[in-house]
Amino acid sequence: MATTVMVVDDSSVQRRHAVNLCRELELEVIATADDGLNALLQLKAPTLKPDLILLDLEMPGVNGIGLLKELGRSRQQAGILVVSSRETVLLSSVVSLGRSDGLHIVGSVQKPLTADLLRTALTGFTARSNTDLSPVLPADLIAAMNAGQIGFAYQPRIDLHRRTLQGVRLVPTWDEAVFPGKNREVLIEQLYALPQFTLLVQSFMAQALNDLASWQRHGLRLVMNIPLPFSTFAAYTMAPTFLSDLDALQLPPSSVVLEVACWEGRDDAASILNTLLQLRIKEVGIAFVDRGQGFTWLEEQGQLPLSEFHLSAGLIERAQHQELSQLLIKYSIQLVHDLSLKAYASNVTTPAQLQRLEQAACDYVSGALIGALLTADEVPNWSKQAALHG
Repeated sequence: MATTVMVVDDSSVQRRHAVNLCRELELEVIATADDGLNALLQLKAPTLKPDLILLDLEMPGVNGIGLLKELGRSRQQAGILVVSSRETVLLSSVVSLGRSDGLHIVGSVQKPLTADLLRTALTGFTARSNTDLSPVLPADLIAAMNAGQIGFAYQPRIDLHRRTLQGVRLVPTWDEAVFPGKNREVLIEQLYALPQFTLLVQSFMAQALNDLASWQRHGLRLVMNIPLPFSTFAAYTMAPTFLSDLDALQLPPSSVVLEVACWEGRDDAASILNTLLQLRIKEVGIAFVDRGQGFTWLEEQGQLPLSEFHLSAGLIERAQHQELSQLLIKYSIQLVHDLSLKAYASNVTTPAQLQRLEQAACDYVSGALIGALLTADEVPNWSKQAALHG
């Protein structure tokens, strides 16, 4: 089914041009509007649900910025591509404003709009639905855990400098029928925020460490990334217990990287810092996962004994369309290296993203482009195939 589009621009010439470009790219234009108010009135009709809105900024009456605010209030789910002749910095600010209101901003393009610019801007775009975005109730997540419907798998992690399998990352999994149509990343964040999930994660980790030990006994030397809820680190017994578990399995501490996946419980900052220091001094890796904080992580978590910094998935996605985001990736990785840390991007989905990260000297990558989720038995064979294909 073709992507449906609404074009909002006060210039009739620009509207016709945009419509023709959409048709050239086999996009179906189902509505046009000459200002923000006209667009709002049309979008109130329950039958008009475009997948994508091409939005001009400078219009009489309700302009593009005003329309974005109204669309945010109405929880509009269409993707929005800002198309304007204004400068890049202003367009980046508009994009940030829209995203802060919860809108699905695809990116921005400077006029004159061309077929190539539009095609590039929409690379990787998929329409999202209310079902996909709406959160699952905590009670439903807990019921799924109690029923044994949530498990785990391994995500291959590549050393981007050597183009070899460097390790795996433990991630929660579930059958698609359990939460049909739901956004995977949103669900994972919800899970890690639940206190009830902590015990399940600990059982996953115990099995994962056994798998890692088995691979290493058979000559497959990998590093395993394990995301843990922030509260896990608050227990004063956490570090000695974890180090004892590694010793019992004859695993070197450097073969594990613990990711702080949910920054809750900051009242226990002293206890958490003590745990992290005990782990890090024994060479256990500690990773900070950026949730879109930008450089503010330096001030908030810069005192933690980190070994890795994980780039925001949203930043990587935005860099497909925004020059500013591309620069942020470049300078974030440079800063990470200046601090003697490793940079990791865990949600690489397109060749363009991979190329950009490689040019910026990112150390490790994973994601759908790199490889599908694996069971413990599939990891050794995947490693051999990856080595054969380079």
